[in-house]
Amino acid sequence: MATEPNASVEATHILAFFAEYPDFEYNATAPVWKEFNRLTRYMGWNPRPGEDPEYGEARSAFAAALGQQFSTFYGSDVNDINAWQALCTALGVEPIPDSLGKCRKLVKSTHVNLVDFIDSRITGEPIRIFPTEKELRRYTQRTHKIFPKESAKESGVLKYLLRRIYAPRRHG
Repeated sequence: MATEPNASVEATHILAFFAEYPDFEYNATAPVWKEFNRLTRYMGWNPRPGEDPEYGEARSAFAAALGQQFSTFYGSDVNDINAWQALCTALGVEPIPDSLGKCRKLVKSTHVNLVDFIDSRITGEPIRIFPTEKELRRYTQRTHKIFPKESAKESGVLKYLLRRIYAPRRHG
């Protein structure tokens, strides 16, 4: 039997991140990326790489919170069929595969923006699945919703949704 993602689980890691800025009025029902951008403007940070150490620290902490939140929502143990089935459920797969291998193969072949994926649990918006890695790359670069690979690699099953955004695979 497939495991449903636990809808009652709150975004505690994301809430904790924004709680570090008590003067900022965080909207817990808004997309997290929009709220992080709003926080950036509120704090007067310069988001250009290397320009503002405070922004860099906040961006790293935000990325860590996203990775932790993903693990809380969907699990992190790569050998846990329930974590994989929860991902498949969130991706709208029917029927849910009954083996680790089938779940893993399906998740690895799916292209989603990881920030949007986490947001979907918060906003209730459906997860947008891209037909190709190239289309996902274009969307991610255009929106700047970049999930740092270091945070994703630390989060078990999340790393299977990682895609090359800035260094596409070369064929031939």
